[in-house]
Amino acid sequence: MRVLQVLLIMNAVTWLVFGTVAFFGGTTNPDHVTLMKLMSFFMLGDAGLFILVFIGTIKKKTWSYTGGIILLVINIVLSVTDEFGTADFIAIFLSLAALILLLTSKPIFNSFKTNM
Repeated sequence: MRVLQVLLIMNAVTWLVFGTVAFFGGTTNPDHVTLMKLMSFFMLGDAGLFILVFIGTIKKKTWSYTGGIILLVINIVLSVTDEFGTADFIAIFLSLAALILLLTSKPIFNSFKTNM
């Protein structure tokens, strides 16, 4: 569970960095500045969702399993849908590793229900 939590935080930090870079200097094309700022808010929101799932795993909330799967699958799919680069590889690698750990940790999340 600790490794899963580390991967969730690494995902959050990654999206926080990507969002900050996109907000402050993602493009020099004046026609795309507004779009880049909008995308940066989505990236920062994604980082916030990863932190929320991380907190859910610490507090042993049952929703963190389903929420984590949904968040990770969406991140993997969206990272594959555009041009593939180093940033996409990092995002997919972290998300895929966290997804595998999350899916293999189902019994732990099931025990959250009995502890309530």
